[in-house]
Amino acid sequence: MSVRKYLFWMNQEGIRTYKVIQKGTFELMKPLGKDVYPTGDIKNFCKWFYKNAAITEDEQIDFCFLSDSEIKSPLFDCEYSASIKSSWDQQEINIFCEKYLNTKTYEVFYAEDKSFVCQIGNVYDKKNVRKLYMKCIPEFSIETKEKVETGSEEMSIINQFFIDKLNELDKK
Repeated sequence: MSVRKYLFWMNQEGIRTYKVIQKGTFELMKPLGKDVYPTGDIKNFCKWFYKNAAITEDEQIDFCFLSDSEIKSPLFDCEYSASIKSSWDQQEINIFCEKYLNTKTYEVFYAEDKSFVCQIGNVYDKKNVRKLYMKCIPEFSIETKEKVETGSEEMSIINQFFIDKLNELDKK
């Protein structure tokens, strides 16, 4: 089963729809020959997208909604089959923001109390950090990988020193 990925950039102008060709490569879909679909009529936008995306029943979707204002709920109530796990990652969002939003320093809020920051260069004032909001179908998450150090079997002198000091403290 193949997965179709789309990113929707929403702002006061309207909705820009990007089809993901491959990781980090986005193709702008042009509704009615324009770059932006006016946001006034969400139902007609959904109809336009449904017709032009031509997602079949045997395909799954992986949608990402980005906006400079909070996203209450994703746009689509359509009966698309979502992939099990979102394939969106920080790197792909960063590539999109740098290429298409021309922003170098921003914070992306993807859950109520969760966010990640991308910063290129120095930030002297927090007011210069752009806030973006993101919702994904299926839900976005950042997986952290625990680093496992594989060292030699022998303990270093420094490690032994600190272990000895900690053992002394325990005895007191």
